[in-house]
Amino acid sequence: MAATTRTVLTRRVITRRALPALLAAALALPGPARAADPIRIGVIAEAQSVIGASIPQAVQLAADEINAAGGVEGRKIEVVAYDDKSSAADAVRAFQRAVSEDKVNIVIASYISEVVLALMPWAARLKTPMITPGAASNEISVAVHKDYARNKYTFHGYMTSHALAQSVCDSAKEAVVGLLKAKTAAIMSEDAAWTRPLDAGYQECLPKVGLKVVEH
Repeated sequence: MAATTRTVLTRRVITRRALPALLAAALALPGPARAADPIRIGVIAEAQSVIGASIPQAVQLAADEINAAGGVEGRKIEVVAYDDKSSAADAVRAFQRAVSEDKVNIVIASYISEVVLALMPWAARLKTPMITPGAASNEISVAVHKDYARNKYTFHGYMTSHALAQSVCDSAKEAVVGLLKAKTAAIMSEDAAWTRPLDAGYQECLPKVGLKVVEH
């Protein structure tokens, strides 16, 4: 429970801090806009989960703070939320609706890597800035690096799986090996886009901190 709470709080902070930068990216795009027009933010998330539900809440909190301070260049922020039901297909439909029908300027989407990877081509096709405040798959950043011209609309606002694995290994060296004098470890995880590179990172760095991996 404590780990889940920390994850939710971390993603809320990341979402709130990243929002001004994403707004700046959206405002830099060409297109007609009047000072009276609101900036519409589409939020695609997993409303039925604790972590997913925190994403639109964090965006709304940030929007309320920005609006209370006068908005962005005099423009207020409106938040339009969509529930993707943890489904990549539903997320794609929500993205298409958000941009084509609801005329959002930017999208904040999901903590599930498979969902974000499915949305990246649509962010590129519809030229709509999108940030993920929670997906960790290395492939998100890799895709931007490999084809920046196409994928420059996607912003990876969370740590990659590789970075997460290294942070866990650094902590394990101090707490598990140093304090508990452990010598072995087992890796257990779900089979997902963000856990496969995470596990590979564990297998590489755990032995380096003194933990033999006996099971995966």
